[in-house]
Amino acid sequence: LLYYAKMERPNSEIQTSTVVLSRFLQSLLPKWQRDTPLSIVIDDAESQGVVVNADPTLLKRALDNLLRNAMRYAKKQIVLELVDTPDHCCIQIHDDGCGIEEKDWPHLFDAFYSADKARNKSTSGFGLGLAIVKQIVELQDGCVSVSHSPLGGACFTVCFQK
Repeated sequence: LLYYAKMERPNSEIQTSTVVLSRFLQSLLPKWQRDTPLSIVIDDAESQGVVVNADPTLLKRALDNLLRNAMRYAKKQIVLELVDTPDHCCIQIHDDGCGIEEKDWPHLFDAFYSADKARNKSTSGFGLGLAIVKQIVELQDGCVSVSHSPLGGACFTVCFQK
């Protein structure tokens, strides 16, 4: 809650630098993999040299939040895919879980929102993780969205302008 409040301040400081996304994700992979028995794969074959101007500490926090959610709902695997377009660099986090109903998509990034009303707050959290992700990404002039994953679960996409 304190982190959410801190990020909500209009004068939140960011320390941007050039981040090579492929290397950045590969550096985070061992920690994520230690935290779950699920298979976590980084698909960066087409995007090895993609760079963004971002705050590495904040970007790590946003990705950690997204990966923790994927770990909670995935059955066997999570795939992080780098997508490079002429205008944007994107990181997609796919899972093979049950997915999220489209009716919940517009509210997922709202503070304290939970798509599953039956979830126990002690095991699913308080609905701040995705709100923090949105704050972090928008603070760096990016955007975050959700869609269906070809793996069957959810796909969260974080994009930054080039």
